[in-house]
Amino acid sequence: MAARSSASRDARPSPPPRDRLLRVSFSALLRIRDEDRMVLFQTPARPDTFGPPGGVFKYFDPATPALGRLNFRVEQRATAEDTTRSDLRGFLPYSSMKGFQRWFATGAYREDATECLRRELLEELAEVGFPGLAEDARGLAATAGEIAHGRAVKGLIAPQSALLIYSSKLHADIPALL
Repeated sequence: MAARSSASRDARPSPPPRDRLLRVSFSALLRIRDEDRMVLFQTPARPDTFGPPGGVFKYFDPATPALGRLNFRVEQRATAEDTTRSDLRGFLPYSSMKGFQRWFATGAYREDATECLRRELLEELAEVGFPGLAEDARGLAATAGEIAHGRAVKGLIAPQSALLIYSSKLHADIPALL
């Protein structure tokens, strides 16, 4: 019988330093089931990659002072698109995370889930060929196994697709090709 140290069993990772910056992204994802499959759309920024409809929440201008007090810094994206303006995606000191979560939970000066999903769905339907719900969308229905594997016959499955089934991503993000 092997000896086991109780110290290793009881050891817990120490929390990050309070001034360490965390990358945060608050998103809404739409789970569309087709029997035992999830409907995923092709992601234009990542060719041959499919993910669930949805995306990052947006905040409104009156939220700027509250976010400033929390030292929230918007992530600067590589694209010059105006579509990423006011995204709740950025960096936050570890010490501000609980305050940020409390602010988010109030729903003050940000999209609610319905607004976010409606906007994102319209954007994504246009990206996959359905600007007016045209008939040639690029999507697929993936099984839980394909989502866990990160791959289907047609292409890669975006890591955030795992959040439709599991409590966390199973794979690292796929870099965008711009």
